[in-house]
Amino acid sequence: MGITIARVAGIKLELHTTFLWFFGILVLLIGLSEPDSLLPTLGLFFLLFASVLIHELCHAVTAMHRGYRVKRILLSPIGGIAEMTELPSKPIDEFVITIAGPAFNFLVLFACAFLAALVPGLFPDNLSALANRPELLETLLIDYPLFGLAYLNLMLGAFNLFVPALPLDGGRILRSLLATPLGFARATRYVTYLSYVMSALLVLVGIFGNLWLVIIGAIVFLAAKSENQMVQIRETLGNQPVGTLLRPVPPLVPAEWMLDQAFDEMNKTNSSGLAVNLGNDIGLVDLGLLRQTPKTDWFGRTLGETAVKIPKIAPDTPAHKALLQLNQFGLPFLCVGDTERILGIVTLADIQQRYEIRKTGN
Repeated sequence: MGITIARVAGIKLELHTTFLWFFGILVLLIGLSEPDSLLPTLGLFFLLFASVLIHELCHAVTAMHRGYRVKRILLSPIGGIAEMTELPSKPIDEFVITIAGPAFNFLVLFACAFLAALVPGLFPDNLSALANRPELLETLLIDYPLFGLAYLNLMLGAFNLFVPALPLDGGRILRSLLATPLGFARATRYVTYLSYVMSALLVLVGIFGNLWLVIIGAIVFLAAKSENQMVQIRETLGNQPVGTLLRPVPPLVPAEWMLDQAFDEMNKTNSSGLAVNLGNDIGLVDLGLLRQTPKTDWFGRTLGETAVKIPKIAPDTPAHKALLQLNQFGLPFLCVGDTERILGIVTLADIQQRYEIRKTGN
């Protein structure tokens, strides 16, 4: 779940809820243990945040320039991701979109180094001492903000570019290079296997003292597996439209209902969510939304005010594009129709079932 903080060029910038928890815990721990270093550390954190954000914006703007739509940029404690409505259809597109992020990081690195060469004192004089005394790094990063900015961008650019695993930039670039001779699906499959190896290595190294590497390794494994499945489904289904996979619109409850009525209905029918009649659209109210709303407000808020509007796609939308949206936003279904009416809905299970049938037939 993300919290929208801004819009840039029509792209929503969102913070994952875990980001706020992480930031709060970071402030608390530093404030209690080393209060004097709180502000400098937060300054360094801001530089990291800005570098990750602009890295992802470079991906997003480049994708839009090449004709792709970007839904949002989601920032979490372990990085960010620019979510596109579809995977790149051409290897050259994926290469150019992917390289834009690390290119920004290395550009910042070279700019900082150039500025430090012109103005003495912006970088520490004893950088060579880090080889023998790595514990000095944290102090130098805080005492020399420009050096901190350069170091953070070096780490961001190098890690993303030179670790050949999906969904990192290095894995996407390797896939784009392999896709021309092998085809997109086979290239994805091979890079996915490599991603599993890299994931295991990250976890193995992280077990000996770096929890972040363990977390990143686990995410690499899950994300690579998910992307490989997505690509194989796209390859198998081709451009089969969602209009051929429709199921009827579920029973709708009135938008005028209050939240307490919705809870009573969920309790009576043993369901985790209700589809809400929003005129030409359908909304969704589920247990998660109810939990986020104080119970004192249940009697004064209508479903129309609370429901999340389900996106509507055209009947000729390829099923693999619908699948990407379902996965990105964690929705149970998408509406299929036009501006005037809804023809039906399509679910994750519908698309996966069609994939299994086609795969068996092939």
